Amino acid sequence: MVNSGLRESANGVGFVCPTRQALRLALSEAGVPQSEVQVFFLYKARPRRAYDRVAANAVWVPLLLRQVEESPARVLLALGNTVVQALVGGETTVRASRGVPLSFGGRPLDVSYHPLAVWRRPNLRPRLVADIRAAYQRLAVAGAG
Repeated sequence: MVNSGLRESANGVGFVCPTRQALRLALSEAGVPQSEVQVFFLYKARPRRAYDRVAANAVWVPLLLRQVEESPARVLLALGNTVVQALVGGETTVRASRGVPLSFGGRPLDVSYHPLAVWRRPNLRPRLVADIRAAYQRLAVAGAG
């Protein structure tokens, strides 16, 4: 299940914007079917102008936490610093958290770069692909256990 964005709603097709295209490409390269992925976005509405990140987080982080807590997902993959910080807390970064055993709500939590960062800096794509693949393999192990 993938939450729709403005372009997706207008076109009736998922993964249209560059961020979603980068995610789709990484999923494909990692061998993970899109149907196996549930995506939650931290910010549920796109700001039209500059916004107060602290105020936005105060509104959206509790909703994100509730959605993730209610999700049946057995393995979590947090993409981007803001989501990692929302789930783990503090000033944690993707760079410092990749490959570190983390958990949220008793479930394994993997960390990687946000697809928009990958779109802007293609040299990060192999890392995102590797992280998606590792999370998917962890899911297979969790399903077997």
